[in-house]
Amino acid sequence: MPVLGDTALESVRLLAGATAAFVDLCLVDMEPNPEACEAAVEKSLSMVTGLNPYIGYEQAAALAKEAFQHGQDHPRAVPRKEGFGGRQAQRSP
Repeated sequence: MPVLGDTALESVRLLAGATAAFVDLCLVDMEPNPEACEAAVEKSLSMVTGLNPYIGYEQAAALAKEAFQHGQDHPRAVPRKEGFGGRQAQRSP
């Protein structure tokens, strides 16, 4: 077998072994923490992209930048903007 083919197969075997070890040693018995996951999503400024249909990309990006500069998550920053109520921010996907 050519060296290139042999090396490619060896890499595939190593990757398969590493994946199996990761599953066995890290993922087995792992359980999600719903409260922590929800808190992380709420604090994520990427959630502001859900506001694009309502206020447009430029305003949503400006909102995320402003919230980041003031250390806020997006639901707290939205009500300060004119013409956009807090209820709409809570409904955004």
